Amino acid sequence: MSAEQWLQWVLLPRLHAMLDGGVPLPLALAVTPYFEEALTRDINDIAPLLEQLRALDALFVPADAQGDLDA
Repeated sequence: MSAEQWLQWVLLPRLHAMLDGGVPLPLALAVTPYFEEALTRDINDIAPLLEQLRALDALFVPADAQGDLDA
């Protein structure tokens, strides 16, 4: 399964199911580093996807790490 397929068919549906079911979301998530390594196409082709993945990751920064980001 490609990285894009995993994102489309596993991660995003699982997050949606968690939201729909009222299940607590993960406290931390960091998928961008994986995609940066897994996607070997031209950076200009994948830059929009990486930007969105960074935004998704930013939603899951642990509360105790928030202060580190503000410094």
